[in-house]
Amino acid sequence: MTITRSSEAHGETTIVRHGWVDSSMTGFRRLLRQFGIARWKSNAKKAQLGFLSVLNGTESAGSLHNMKEHTLESMKEASDKARRQARNLASLASNIQTKSERQCS
Repeated sequence: MTITRSSEAHGETTIVRHGWVDSSMTGFRRLLRQFGIARWKSNAKKAQLGFLSVLNGTESAGSLHNMKEHTLESMKEASDKARRQARNLASLASNIQTKSERQCS
């Protein structure tokens, strides 16, 4: 990101975002480039929202604390959901194995 003060208009600032993705690995170049661009776009959106919130002065200690709590809650919910799914898959695999053992006997 490049931030420059405009010499033409007093009190204005120009912001330019740019990035590039390149790989020297032949055969994987296109795949890595697509992955890199998708990742950059995702991160750029988050950075843009953060940057705008700082410019607007909306980031305060209270809202950062609320954001942190919300993020921790979301992470805990995702962890619990993944744990439940893993248990379900393990149970399903166990049932399939038991059925196949019965059929072989």
